[in-house]
Amino acid sequence: MAQAIEWPQNDIPSELPILLLKSTVLFPLQVASLQLAMKPNQQLLEDYPNPEQIVGAGAFLDPEGSYSRSNLSSTAVACKVLSRIKMAHGTTQVVLQGLRRVQLVRVASGRPYFKAEVKPVADPGRDSTEVRALISEVIQLLKELIAADDRYTEEMVKVVQLNLQNGSRCADLVADTIQFGYDEKRMMLETIDVQERLELLNELLKREIAKALASKELQVKTELSLGRSQREAFLREQLEIIRAELDEIDPAEAEIAEMAAKVEAAELPPLVAEEAHRQVLRLYDGQTRVFEGFSIRAYIDWVLSMPWQKSQEGRHDLRRARRILENRYFSLGNATERLLEFLAVRKLGGTSMKPLLGIMGPPGTGRTSLAETVARILDRPFIRINVHGIHDEAEIRGDSRTSVAARPGSILSAIQKAGVNNPVVLFDEIDWLEAGVGDPMLAILEALDPARNCHFYDHYLGVPFDLSKVLFIVTANLEAEIPQALWDLMYPITLSGYTEGVKIAIARERIWPHVLEAHGLPPRAVQITNAAVRRIIREYTMEAGVHWLQLQLEAICRRAAVMMANGKTRRISINNKTLEKYLGAPIYTVGRVERNPQVGTAVGLAWTETGGNLLPVEALLMPGEGKTLITGMLGEVMQESVRAAFSYVRSRADELGIPPEALVKKDLHIHFPEGAIPKDGPSAGVVVATTIASLLSGRPVKQDVAMTGEISLRGWIYPVGGLREKVLAAYRAGITHVVVPKGNESDLAEVPPDVLSKMRPHLAAQISEVFDIVLEKKPKKNKH
Repeated sequence: MAQAIEWPQNDIPSELPILLLKSTVLFPLQVASLQLAMKPNQQLLEDYPNPEQIVGAGAFLDPEGSYSRSNLSSTAVACKVLSRIKMAHGTTQVVLQGLRRVQLVRVASGRPYFKAEVKPVADPGRDSTEVRALISEVIQLLKELIAADDRYTEEMVKVVQLNLQNGSRCADLVADTIQFGYDEKRMMLETIDVQERLELLNELLKREIAKALASKELQVKTELSLGRSQREAFLREQLEIIRAELDEIDPAEAEIAEMAAKVEAAELPPLVAEEAHRQVLRLYDGQTRVFEGFSIRAYIDWVLSMPWQKSQEGRHDLRRARRILENRYFSLGNATERLLEFLAVRKLGGTSMKPLLGIMGPPGTGRTSLAETVARILDRPFIRINVHGIHDEAEIRGDSRTSVAARPGSILSAIQKAGVNNPVVLFDEIDWLEAGVGDPMLAILEALDPARNCHFYDHYLGVPFDLSKVLFIVTANLEAEIPQALWDLMYPITLSGYTEGVKIAIARERIWPHVLEAHGLPPRAVQITNAAVRRIIREYTMEAGVHWLQLQLEAICRRAAVMMANGKTRRISINNKTLEKYLGAPIYTVGRVERNPQVGTAVGLAWTETGGNLLPVEALLMPGEGKTLITGMLGEVMQESVRAAFSYVRSRADELGIPPEALVKKDLHIHFPEGAIPKDGPSAGVVVATTIASLLSGRPVKQDVAMTGEISLRGWIYPVGGLREKVLAAYRAGITHVVVPKGNESDLAEVPPDVLSKMRPHLAAQISEVFDIVLEKKPKKNKH
């Protein structure tokens, strides 16, 4: 067997689409066959049909967690899709060939799938003496594992011995072959240093050997116990024959009578009691008892454990609710008042309030935490159901008991776990619900609709259950992804992204003390300055919330823990100068803009899932036939907005001083930089019109101005959404003037006062007003 050669570093593209694998971890030079079911993965396979195209195979930090940037491992493997076959239920069987480790330098939006700028991991070169010694230890541990576990053979050692000259290849080969768990394999993939990777591999192999030895010992004990059990079964069979001869009472009947007494004493609702009695009576049939006895007993036990009549008396103290919200959260803003209004109407028994509480907002802004706080305010049990990845109606409504592996749905399972019939139940990330077998959303709507949920039907239970006392909460990233039928039931509360100052306060007062304690670090021994936290926010995260900020602080604590555990230092101070020692080079650059006026370029403002962002627009003329070219991965709505802006500028050519020959035999190219990131929405109309007007009239655009707004063909500017996040993005970039639609004047009240005091907003109802604000006079030409 020849030694494998890694894929050349220079042949890996600088940007890769990322397949996210939940069931396995792919290593370099390995070939894996697996089934992919997630929608983003399916779309990626459709967009990259060529087997020669290279994609990335990434891993989840938590395979049961959400499909989000915060759950994405920073290390992946560049690979090729050797084959793909469409399977049933919307899955695709693929064969992947790993090529080379890559690190994700910058991750773009996850819609329809993640794309990332990648940096191939350099070849470690010749192995050191320590690495060669670790390889020898790996081989010795493999031999011990083979002796302890029958699943592995001596062939494994022979294959590893063929790769002794490459420590990285040796570690990856063993990690792929041994049946480690998903998290253990991900840790092996993420460990870049070959020596550290081999040390980790040795620890994992020792753990596998210990488990195999313990399993063998247990097997011996089980076999001895089985011998006794068989003897006992034989004696019991003989006893049954004797009892039958003596016409004694069948002991099974006593068990059935006891079960019937429990059903009678449980004070079940009439329909439930009737169904439970019917199932108990079926046990009197000997054949039914043999084949279905276990499932019937499990069903009766489950019915008896359900809280049919048990409620928990909650609390409705609004003053206490306000104190809890103010103590636990920074700057909830209008969300606090909205939540208190919802709780007040429920306390008074009003019927005008919609029954379902919806919490909207970008990731990391505390949606799940706020739902848990609502349960704390009401003093009720809290149950979270993560619908991300649910694609079968049975996961919501349960399985029919005719199935051998039947079980109740997630809703009634949550009620049973809570132990009361009025808990707070959260459907987390409802906008990630996947279509699949049946329609899970229809089952959820039945549970949430107060007109129907008093008779919610679970297939496993077989009789209606009253859900009307449950307080249901849903969370979502985007309002647009929520079905209209669900939106009609919802009382929405929107959480906005945090300002930089609030993020620093949260980090200092909440996150940093918790992270230090979790890593066993004394608070006074490790200190971080506000300037360092501010730099982390600006250059190492790109989010509206604080999830990634917490991950970066955890990374700092891990490095600090290594230094303190090795006795290198007793006190550590992290500031701007030492930050890169712990986190490496910055991941993001602060979105600053040119300060000199420019012709044919302007700065817009956009809203994204991670908060506000700058949206620069460029335009130029070139010889051609009068065509218009639009680039930058724009959605259909945004393309229509660009065309409307262009039409308006052409219709006002005389007023803007645009020469008649400006577009004669010339093509116009309008470009939105960062073309790999999808963009959509109508709010770019104002910035596009300004860019085109500047280009055709020759008037420069002031570069300390950012703008947003939808434009009509007659030049009217319509209001847009996400104004708070957009203004904060302009503030972070050092822009001092923002042009916003006149219709958004009331939304400026949501911008933090400390931010608004350092900026000058300009309200405009017509695009001509914008031109007067942002376009400078046409520069005079030199006469010589």
